[in-house]
Amino acid sequence: MYTIEQLNDMGPAEVLEELREILQENNIYSYHPDQTSFNTDRWYTVAECWSDVERAKKMLMDAGIVERPELYRHGDIIESFSELVFSDEYTSCGGCGKLIKTGPSYYGDLPDYLYTDCEILCGECYSDDDIIGLHLNDSNKALNGSQLNKPLSDYGFIKFNDEKYESGFHPGQTDKPADKVKLLQDQFPGVDYIFIIDGAGQFDVAFSLWYRPADCEFYFEKLKESTK
Repeated sequence: MYTIEQLNDMGPAEVLEELREILQENNIYSYHPDQTSFNTDRWYTVAECWSDVERAKKMLMDAGIVERPELYRHGDIIESFSELVFSDEYTSCGGCGKLIKTGPSYYGDLPDYLYTDCEILCGECYSDDDIIGLHLNDSNKALNGSQLNKPLSDYGFIKFNDEKYESGFHPGQTDKPADKVKLLQDQFPGVDYIFIIDGAGQFDVAFSLWYRPADCEFYFEKLKESTK
């Protein structure tokens, strides 16, 4: 039987050898730092909800694995060896299984992963070709630079707007993507286009419109060279 203090002195891998079965029985899973898609030196443990955490704690104590603490605190067993987080802000990559942080850390924190109709993929599990194809010629979609391995200009795209486009709650932030596409097609009929989010705030978003000239022959070769 271990005390919380003893768990604190043990390594995460050693603790998990003792706790893993009951934690997983309660939909709680731990990730080594190498199993995350972001930079960290901490283990992360993901739970669905607090009730799962509390049920697992009770089971660990009832099984005689962890001693009942004098001062009961939510999440103290898991936090003795890892960072306790929840599945509303973290999920696993549908490709490699690495942990992805889906919740923003601050206003303007843009995703570096790809959300498709059926799964979420970390940056190692999709290519620039994939994400460009999913966002091409659709004024209801936009990607951001963090999701790309190389800038759009490397794939033959040219920025259409000189001024900043903005949409939001502040005065003058009334730019509509569909209207910008009409302006583009009036000047360059039939070209491919894509929207990029340049920045986001609490109540607004800045974006730009890029297009690919019809005579851009090197575009497809560039996409084949993409490693992301």
